[in-house]
Amino acid sequence: MAARAVMATPAEVATQAPASGQSVTASQIQGATQTQGATEIPAASRARITGHAHAASQARVAQQVRVTRQARVTRQARMTRHTRMTTQARVAQRPGSVRLTRRGRRVLAGLVIGVIIVAVTVLWMSAAGSVQASSHGSTQGSPYRGMTQVVVRPGQTLWSIATAAEPSGNLWSVVQQIINVNALSSANVQAGQLLWVPRS
Repeated sequence: MAARAVMATPAEVATQAPASGQSVTASQIQGATQTQGATEIPAASRARITGHAHAASQARVAQQVRVTRQARVTRQARMTRHTRMTTQARVAQRPGSVRLTRRGRRVLAGLVIGVIIVAVTVLWMSAAGSVQASSHGSTQGSPYRGMTQVVVRPGQTLWSIATAAEPSGNLWSVVQQIINVNALSSANVQAGQLLWVPRS
């Protein structure tokens, strides 16, 4: 086995110097101290120190990554907000675009409903008026107004029927009126025939 080297401590160096008759300088004591410190650090301590340094480096890198990611997210959020605000501003500045509030929409809907109701009312009144006018006109212009219907009896003629209907009237005009109203082709009538005659 090889001989193990024994390193002298600073105290040994300081105590051995007077015995040998040599002076000890501060540099020799500092060198012995540094050598002793270098040889006294165990491997477990060096591994622990290396692990701590590695962990600290990883933590620093992770923090930098986190900060970079947060900065990127913040930048994207700002860009999105700016884009949205710019779009809204462009829409607001677009000519001819009208934005109605809730109250404005209600007022507009009320106006439309009112116009529809007025239009329907006018149409209904005009239709009712035209129907009433037509019925009134048909009543006034009816060819049977002021007349009554009779049944021709056996032996009766148009002249006798006219005399019975208008005894004091002009017999010829009454006969002509009966012929026109009943659309007769001649003055001949038959028993059981219905005729419209002036009401006496």
